[in-house]
Amino acid sequence: MVCVRHSLSREGSGGAPYGGARYPVEARMDARVFARFHLDVGIGDAVMKPLETVEGRGWLQFAGITTRPFRTIPQEQQVAEKLHAYTLPRRTPSSRAKDLIDLLLLTQSGKLEQNRIGEAVRVTFERRRTHALPSVIPAPPAGWRKQFRELATECRIAEDMQEAFAKVEAFFRPIASDWQK
Repeated sequence: MVCVRHSLSREGSGGAPYGGARYPVEARMDARVFARFHLDVGIGDAVMKPLETVEGRGWLQFAGITTRPFRTIPQEQQVAEKLHAYTLPRRTPSSRAKDLIDLLLLTQSGKLEQNRIGEAVRVTFERRRTHALPSVIPAPPAGWRKQFRELATECRIAEDMQEAFAKVEAFFRPIASDWQK
């Protein structure tokens, strides 16, 4: 028997215009946990077309459960939303080292269409209206080092925090001038 458990939202939407939620989800089979992940639901964000179709990983094929494709927002939009979260001014220092990890993984994936990233960034910042689109990406705070290293190890990322930031910043530098158009 397969059981998917979810619980009430633990935090806000990270800037979605009309709110949203993050739901922790746990997939179990025969009382064993197979996967844990968060399902983010944002309300009011602009959605770039076309949506992407992603195939599941087939973790339960041994039990006769086939994978099903599902639709996601384009990776260019994911990058824009991560950049927005990374640069969002906060009252207390941000502890979102995961945004830098995600930006590194996405920008190094080789799957992004450069010509769509500027549009995605512009649309995300215009729609959310929480802060101005920065002309340069700010360096991560030194306080992230420990959390970054833990997450990087979990994700099999060899770069330290400064190397990761340098790669992310270098990725965005050539297209940053398009953001302001």
